[in-house]
Amino acid sequence: MDKYRRKLEKLQSEAGFASFELVSGTRYRLPLNDRLAIAKFAHSMECARADYSREPRPEPIEIYKAMCKAKDREAVVQMLFPAWSPDAIQHQFCPYNLWTLVDEGRLEHQNFTDSEETEPIPPVTEMADA
Repeated sequence: MDKYRRKLEKLQSEAGFASFELVSGTRYRLPLNDRLAIAKFAHSMECARADYSREPRPEPIEIYKAMCKAKDREAVVQMLFPAWSPDAIQHQFCPYNLWTLVDEGRLEHQNFTDSEETEPIPPVTEMADA
């Protein structure tokens, strides 16, 4: 069985499946680029809709939870949000604060509304250990 698993992992890496190492030592394989882009976009849209409607946000999608558990969170953020850098402004369409994710390994909501009338969204309580 291990022989086939190794062969499958080799084929996946040759086919261009990106991955990153988690703190646990395992690897998290990213979905294909188009699926990943669609999932990130759809989740961001759901979060934006919830912010504007002043409703609770949906649960974070798996990729964001995995990013919190990455061994090198900064490299993963730069891989998934190439326009972001530690000295850049927040990525325009990311529903979470990327600095908090990199520095602390947790998800903190980045509010899509920019109105003084809108109450701030409480941070996500899930930590990298969860």
